[in-house]
Amino acid sequence: MGTIKISKIKKKGNEYTKIIEFPECALCGQSKELVESHVISKMFYRWIKKTTKSNIPRFRGIDNEITQDGYKVYLLCSDCETHFSRFETYFSSLIYQATIKNIKKTVRYDNRLIKFIVSLGWRAIYVYLKENPDAPAYLKWYERTWKEFLTGKSKKLKTNHYLIPSNFQIDDEYINDYIELFIYRSVGFGLSNFDDHDFIWIQIPFYTIVFPLRPLIIEGYGTHKLKNQGILKLNQPHIIDQSKFSLALFILEKCRKISENFGFDSDHKGRVFSE
Repeated sequence: MGTIKISKIKKKGNEYTKIIEFPECALCGQSKELVESHVISKMFYRWIKKTTKSNIPRFRGIDNEITQDGYKVYLLCSDCETHFSRFETYFSSLIYQATIKNIKKTVRYDNRLIKFIVSLGWRAIYVYLKENPDAPAYLKWYERTWKEFLTGKSKKLKTNHYLIPSNFQIDDEYINDYIELFIYRSVGFGLSNFDDHDFIWIQIPFYTIVFPLRPLIIEGYGTHKLKNQGILKLNQPHIIDQSKFSLALFILEKCRKISENFGFDSDHKGRVFSE
């Protein structure tokens, strides 16, 4: 369970009663027992573990600690965790199962997709702010805005969110072991600046999710910008103008850092490094 605070001990007659104060849920704000959950949804780790060639897949967290089950925190109460799981199930059944099976199809989505994507971004930025108290103040506005959307206090989003198939961004001649590791078998997130863009990125197998912060839009990626409802083409080529923001070069730079920090021998194949 999450950290429980015993605020005081109350005496009544000859008996003493502990007054227990539960921590607040990061989403609903109520004092409830918190459950341990992944910052990025467990289903992505589950798929990697299921398909890895090594007996014990390992994940490297943002604190560089190696675990066997990804990065987890005590963040939400069970009610809010269940609330988020409905969006996760929607994403999995509508998009992700077809993606990992390489099924070419066109799907029509509703606002449950953007709620799932925003729930990932909100968890990532919330954890980032907790672990980086000196982070830019404007990040708090994004955390608050996404939280209000997820709790139903706000119906409209003032931010943009992009779901981009990462395997269509890089020419085959540049593909190597590290790049395959990153785009097909990685789970990670971070706050970055690249090509004069500040953005939050989340990497899951086959997709890169981008939340632009400054500026609020990524030119050239309009077909991947999510709306309350729309159409997505799965496992099909996409035309992207990367002249002003190159996700391909960003991924290549990430892979270069992975190659510098970690050796890549037979023992590492099938393992995942998260940031």
